Amino acid sequence: MNIPASEALSRLKAGNLEYIHEHYSKEVHLKDIAELDDKGQHPFATVITCSDSRVPPELIFNCGLGEIFTIRTAGNVVSDFDIGSVEYAAEHLETKLIVVMGHLHCGAVGSALSEHSGVGGHLGNIMHEIEPAVDMARHEGHSDAEVAALAENHNIEHTVNVLKTNDVIKELKDVVILGAKYNTHTGKVDFFE
Repeated sequence: MNIPASEALSRLKAGNLEYIHEHYSKEVHLKDIAELDDKGQHPFATVITCSDSRVPPELIFNCGLGEIFTIRTAGNVVSDFDIGSVEYAAEHLETKLIVVMGHLHCGAVGSALSEHSGVGGHLGNIMHEIEPAVDMARHEGHSDAEVAALAENHNIEHTVNVLKTNDVIKELKDVVILGAKYNTHTGKVDFFE
């Protein structure tokens, strides 16, 4: 689709307002699926978000099939494969807007905040990636709720910074990377502009 980042952001914001006001405009029909298969995908934005089942970006932004290139990982953290997927979207699908969308009451961040976050395996890798955001939040916040909210925000910002320092993405023109946070209670997305 190759639209400017500013237009892609406007579309996401408008779609989120439609979602909040329950004005859904997207329906999926078998002919649409077949057409996407024939013509290929042309998403207008890339969204990296949490795997949490309450955070489906296509619904949150009132988008149909093929409109958003979505990457989902617990805690919206990125590893080599996820970053490679972002590179693919920006370089080959030419999405100009990359959004890292965390959310309120993130279970992965909550786990990293708990005293029992010292888990092993691949889950331990996710906790390790989130822990710097938790450490920063603990120095800034006063109440448990404030620390949790700050940790979620810092975690989003960390992933944004990881992507901004990626050599492949830095070379691409007109690509904008920004953070956002979904409120699981109201449905509203606030963008970190």
